[in-house]
Amino acid sequence: MLKVLGLGDNIVDRYVHKKMLFPGGNAYNFAIFSKLLGADSSYMGVFGNDENTMLLQKPLNHFHIDYAKCQYAEAENGYTEVELIHGDRVISEGNRGGATRTAPLIIEDEDIRYIRGFDLVHSSCYSFLEDQLKKIAHAGPELSFDFSDCFEEAYLEKICPILSFGFFSCGHLDLEKTKELLIKSCRFGCRISVATLGKKGALVYNKGKFYEKASYGLTVPVVDTMGAGDSFITAFLLEYMAGLRQIEHERDNGNDIFEKSAKEDFIDRLTAYSMACGHLFAAKNCRIEGTFGFGSSY
Repeated sequence: MLKVLGLGDNIVDRYVHKKMLFPGGNAYNFAIFSKLLGADSSYMGVFGNDENTMLLQKPLNHFHIDYAKCQYAEAENGYTEVELIHGDRVISEGNRGGATRTAPLIIEDEDIRYIRGFDLVHSSCYSFLEDQLKKIAHAGPELSFDFSDCFEEAYLEKICPILSFGFFSCGHLDLEKTKELLIKSCRFGCRISVATLGKKGALVYNKGKFYEKASYGLTVPVVDTMGAGDSFITAFLLEYMAGLRQIEHERDNGNDIFEKSAKEDFIDRLTAYSMACGHLFAAKNCRIEGTFGFGSSY
């Protein structure tokens, strides 16, 4: 079983049209979704000192996700304001991350020892941890990072060299611009780069090859697209990591018996399968209100 850590942002989504609050946040969602998909999952972030902390902690407690390493700040929890238009979410800025931004995690030596125990750590551009990512990567786990739509070259040059996986939200770009971005991120150091394309699906750049897959349609109306990208990211990562571990396990046990062409075929099929799992999980979650439910009125 993979042991994974969501490291960084949490947020409360205020659905203004329904007067409802829902828990979320990229790293936080990754921890929740990983648990739902069968991984040994933990979360480490910053909570504020308002009533939204309880809303955010409720799903963690419900799913028995360890968050003992979280830090607490004398600040308001992060929130965004959301409206749904035919199931598609429209997000405003809110308070720009709240406590996650004003009092970001401080990773101490004790935390590094804790992080060493994970196979995979996932964070994001909304976690405000850029200056600490290098020591997290050096701790040993594979490091995944969601850039969202932060594509500035200086930012890519800083973050990509320490990543195993880079994710980008590219629904607003054409295919050629998206390919250029993924190639650039790998040239800067990402091992695998992934673009989520909204309704158009996803594009992966892995070992010099592109893999494209359309999203899966639903036979029922979309309820809420909130968290669809995080759903895809989580399922893709878990499936890809699990498959990769099979090859690594054989190699580490002296059974590196596959020809180069066979390994390439395995990676081709693993990449495509991981994308399919990502789309399936994302489609399923588009039938749920909020990112994964647990709404509360306000």
